[in-house]
Amino acid sequence: YGQEPWVSDGTPEGTYMIKDLTTGKDANGLPRGSGAFTATPMGDYVYFRGYDPVYGMELFRTDFTDKGTTLVADLNRVPNGSRTNDGNPDLLCVYDGVLFLKAQSGVNASYSFCKGIELFYSDGTKEGTKMQSDLNPGTEGCAAWEGIVASGSMYFRGQNKKPYGENLWELFRIDNKDELPVKVADLGFGQDFVHTLRNM
Repeated sequence: YGQEPWVSDGTPEGTYMIKDLTTGKDANGLPRGSGAFTATPMGDYVYFRGYDPVYGMELFRTDFTDKGTTLVADLNRVPNGSRTNDGNPDLLCVYDGVLFLKAQSGVNASYSFCKGIELFYSDGTKEGTKMQSDLNPGTEGCAAWEGIVASGSMYFRGQNKKPYGENLWELFRIDNKDELPVKVADLGFGQDFVHTLRNM
């Protein structure tokens, strides 16, 4: 097997591969594997970025069994040959009863759902997974990262505009899952480069 999701209870007997998400071999004859990234627990499941052979890198959840490891939602629905493009979800943070993530919805302006990389949230179902906001209008990305809950709000690094060739990375906040993000402050002129958020 290649890089696949595993689980461990801290013993050799309790350490095992959950599921072979990426089957087959690559051009070099080595086992394929796309790994499992940003694992985050919510309720009875752990959510992560995993690989589906039809939909690509999208939002998954697992109960640590093969059968219970499933795709939650296809976040990037832009057609790409026989499948859709990767959603590549990250920024998994539980807040206000849902799982927050940023994902690539697509950059093809001919599709109305293409808004670039933006904030989404999910209650763990396909129907309950939706884009939270289009913080950086058009198909530019909000580049949201590092979601953290502090004093009843969720803070993250993002941007509501992106001049050509620049990353602003400013500090944003939301106070509930359906409220539009607001910029906390401009820490400096131009690029703020906010990162490494901690609740202390």
